[in-house]
Amino acid sequence: MAPYPDYPLPEDEEARLRALERILLLETPSDPHLDRIVRLASTTLGMPIGLISLVDQNRQWFLSRTGIDACETPREMAFCAHAIITDEVMVIPDASEDGRFNTNPLVIGEPNIRFYAGAPVKSADGQNLGTLCLIDQQTHGFSDEQREVLKMFAEQVSREIEFRQVQSHCAVTGLWKREAFLGLSEKEFQRAIRTGNRLHLLYFDHRPPPAERLGGGSESAEQGIRGLAAGWQTLCGPADLLGRMADRMFALLLVNTSTVRAMDIARSLCAEANQFNQSRTGHCEAGEVHVGVTAQESTDLSIADMLVRAENALYLTMDEDADQIMRVQDTENGKVRS
Repeated sequence: MAPYPDYPLPEDEEARLRALERILLLETPSDPHLDRIVRLASTTLGMPIGLISLVDQNRQWFLSRTGIDACETPREMAFCAHAIITDEVMVIPDASEDGRFNTNPLVIGEPNIRFYAGAPVKSADGQNLGTLCLIDQQTHGFSDEQREVLKMFAEQVSREIEFRQVQSHCAVTGLWKREAFLGLSEKEFQRAIRTGNRLHLLYFDHRPPPAERLGGGSESAEQGIRGLAAGWQTLCGPADLLGRMADRMFALLLVNTSTVRAMDIARSLCAEANQFNQSRTGHCEAGEVHVGVTAQESTDLSIADMLVRAENALYLTMDEDADQIMRVQDTENGKVRS
């Protein structure tokens, strides 16, 4: 146990950690645009140390830094672990006089922190991911004008982070790209083990209407898949993941849901596609969706196990007279039912 007061937890810590994972910036190389913001904030406000600190489950990791060599610290030592509790700029004029920090190794030893100011860096949905913070080895005040300037720099960092997250999405559909989907799904798999929740994975393909019924060429096809993806997204909860795995292949990870709801959503995916395609062509038979469904099993070692089962279930829908939706029911016995 640390010889100094523990850090507080945000009210919805799991949702905050999920938002942090989904910016896909932890352990990434230094970014020159973010580095410039940190240096500019440090220079403008006259501080020797500037950091973009992302507060992970057990550590704070520095996405960008100036004036310090460390890449991360344990979360229990992190001033920023306290700063993310509030939406305001947190200022510590003299850490050696503050009961939360006066026995902290970063205060009583290198880098001998005395002054700290941190403004929250936010995700697109408003979660506090970490801070843009400034540190000094001297004690001093921080005016309201300085607070406002630091807050504006932090807002700029938040916008840059949001822009980088967009690059992990398919440009046509706005859905997660395959690599990002699989990486984030693995994190949800590990979270489900930790929290006792259960995941369901839907793997599905969209068979579009015949080209002669559509017209408009590739532009029309892109508009169609974009509109269909928008409809599918309305079926997702805030924690669910929807990804485009290939040209006509998609995957939906349902977080903490029942098998009944998973099957209902599978049917809704099909109905959404049928209705959307019919509206574009005027034909009753105008493209369709086939879905393979599976649930997380106690024997699964990773999200890859679920993906294999869901793909196998989808393959079974290709059989003549098979249902559009097939679900793996029992891993060991290989039972499947619609």
